[in-house]
This record gives sequence, structure tokens and C-alpha cells, in this order.
Amino acid sequence: MWFKVASREGERDAAQRELRLAQVQLALASATIDARRGEYEPARLSAINFFTSLTAEMQRAADPAIPAAQRESLQPLLGQRDDLITLLARGDPASGERLSNLYVAFRKAAGR
Repeated sequence: MWFKVASREGERDAAQRELRLAQVQLALASATIDARRGEYEPARLSAINFFTSLTAEMQRAADPAIPAAQRESLQPLLGQRDDLITLLARGDPASGERLSNLYVAFRKAAGR
């Protein structure tokens, strides 16, 4: 019985890690689509959510969804935060392309 419980807890923890990482990716995908459609305010809010969630996951000490090896490759993506948020706040059409590039870089770095 104990073994079964421990096994289920491990499965639950793995599912929760995967869900958190999927939510980070979804926020970036939403920002990208909204920016491409010219809906800059929803895109800005989704981008903020992406950067906040990614930062939180990278700083998570207990049960992180992002392994240490991937954190190094994801760190440079955080440096784009202020520029992208500013582009979106200005309603700059270039933000759609920048977010698309960020999305591809995130998927590559996160191994997704």
C-alpha cells in the first residue's frame, strides 16, 4: 500500500511540474497570437504573465519544472522582457515577430 501511494505521489508531482511549464508556454503563445492580431493590450498582459511565471519557475527551489541545465539556456530570454513589454505598450507591430522568435527560442531551450 505504501509503495502504491508513493508511486501515485510521484506521478502527481510530475504532472504538476508539466502543467506549470505548459502554463508558462501557453502565456507566451497567447501573447504571440494576440500581438499578431493587433491586440496589443491582451498581448502585453500575457507577456507579463509569461515573464513572471518563467521567473518564478526558474527561482523555484522545491520541485522545479525547469531543470538546472535548461535554466541556463532560458536565462537570456528574460533579458527581453522590458523591450517586449514596451513594444506592446506602444502597439508596435514588430512585437508580433519578436514574440514569435521568443516562442521558438523558449520551446528550443525548454526542450519542448
